[in-house]
Amino acid sequence: MPELNALEKKYLEILRAIEDEGSLLSDHELQLLEDKKRRVDPDEGVAITVQTTQDIEDEWTKKAKEFKPAPRLTEADSKGDTRTTQRCLDQPLLLVVNQQLGKGHRWILPQAVRANGETMRQVFFFKAQLRNGALSVGDLKKLTKADDFAWLTYKELSSKMLPRYCKAVRSFLMVPDETPYQHLLDRALSSITWRKSGITPEISRESKAAVEVGKS
Repeated sequence: MPELNALEKKYLEILRAIEDEGSLLSDHELQLLEDKKRRVDPDEGVAITVQTTQDIEDEWTKKAKEFKPAPRLTEADSKGDTRTTQRCLDQPLLLVVNQQLGKGHRWILPQAVRANGETMRQVFFFKAQLRNGALSVGDLKKLTKADDFAWLTYKELSSKMLPRYCKAVRSFLMVPDETPYQHLLDRALSSITWRKSGITPEISRESKAAVEVGKS
């Protein structure tokens, strides 16, 4: 899974703030409060909980500590192999091909040759995703006069493409690190924080649980 960029992290923070403001206690949290109440008042209730919520949380914590995520640095990263998608796992990759244009080869986005009867009135790029499998040099036979390919990050495009072509391509690509919407997300987060502290009364999670019990 790609690493969240600054824009995505800010958006996730907003979603969590909205979720926290309107959330109620889960069954697990209600059971945790009940277990705490039983420890305070041992005379209440005869039944003994075989596995308390604290035991469950301890087990979750233990499993989380034992979990070892796979390394983000792959063998392809170490070897500098750009012909595989198993590289730069924390960033989106774009397919570029070394295709003949005029008298020479240029690194460009995959494109097809204009067929007889077609006009240049409507020219566009098709966005597609590779869901599984891998691309090989043999697959390039489907493209006219292409002899090599590479999976590159947004920042690596300039290392292969001509400056003018790269600038034109980047003009319509949604590059996460260059999006100008940070101030909008900051304003949205500030609005939520202000609404929560200035208008909505602060209600503890225990009070929320009591309200729900009263409703039922």
